[in-house]
Amino acid sequence: MRLLALAVIAGVALGAVGRASDYGGAGPQLLFVLGGPWLVVAFATGATARRPGTGALAGAFALGLSVAV
Repeated sequence: MRLLALAVIAGVALGAVGRASDYGGAGPQLLFVLGGPWLVVAFATGATARRPGTGALAGAFALGLSVAV
């Protein structure tokens, strides 16, 4: 349950900040286009899980949710 809550919070935050970066100029846009924040969110979300498979699913869920946001 804690992992799901973390994935939701991370996904929504990444999606909102990514959307806001569209209006912040070339620097923030370039950062999100290169994928650094996406990698960090997926890794950090997955690293909190006890098993690798569960971590991979949590990271994928966070990224999918951020795209939806």
